[in-house]
Amino acid sequence: MSQADRRGYLKEDFRVFHLKDKSTQVDFHYHDFDKIVVFISGTTSYIIEGRTYKLQPGDVLFVPHHETHRPVADQNAPYERVVFWIDPEFLRRSSSEKTDLSRCFAEAKEHQRNLCRPWPEMKIRLSRLIDDVEKAEQSQDFGADLLLEATFLRLIVYFNRLIRALPNVQEEEFDYDPKINRVLRYINDNLQSDLSIDTIAAEYYLSRYHFMRKFKEVTGYTVHNYVRQKRLAYASRLITDGASPSEAAEQSGFTDYSSFLRAFKQQFGTTPKQYAQNAYNRAEIID
Repeated sequence: MSQADRRGYLKEDFRVFHLKDKSTQVDFHYHDFDKIVVFISGTTSYIIEGRTYKLQPGDVLFVPHHETHRPVADQNAPYERVVFWIDPEFLRRSSSEKTDLSRCFAEAKEHQRNLCRPWPEMKIRLSRLIDDVEKAEQSQDFGADLLLEATFLRLIVYFNRLIRALPNVQEEEFDYDPKINRVLRYINDNLQSDLSIDTIAAEYYLSRYHFMRKFKEVTGYTVHNYVRQKRLAYASRLITDGASPSEAAEQSGFTDYSSFLRAFKQQFGTTPKQYAQNAYNRAEIID
């Protein structure tokens, strides 16, 4: 398994999972869809792009597509959570001129604000909305599909209101390395640029050895593997959205097309053309 595998494949507009189990070890991975995790109970931290969030009951995590992450849960304590997988295209299609339903994920990505900690009255409201979605999922009555979509969109609106209404979680409530955090932002904002170790280290006045060691310690990746994974994730999204393989390779920062083809097949188990035609599904792990 590579250091950051693509996990799961979303064929529907959204999926909902309510899980309570003993956690197993989950490697760093990413999704092509957006994800929201509502933490209910357990002893769990969640690592997203080098930031470690220590979760409390009722916390809400926003994980935009292509952001690498993994939970770290006490394997002796039941880990309960509600997980939502959401197709970004569904959010775009369901938005209006006045309301961008994907704003919560854009906010999380732009401001590195993955965690929301609702106030008690907000937790009660959120719990009721989640319960409504879970009940709608079980319904077999006339119009159940339409009611489920409407109920789910109502929940998404509330998630967006939460992230707008709540103050940022204080820095002391999560762990991160400021220098590596700036490097991660630089990499994600400059995928088409030269992202060699020497170039990045020089940009941030870091010694090459110290930079490589610290990056691996904080993120779980080597610099090379992180950059490669981010470029491949972006290329896969471009291909899904209709770009040709050569266009996706160029726009995601690969200077050699044959190297891109080899890396893509190694990561996804298929060629870019086949990827565009087929739904390739890795083992489904709901974290």
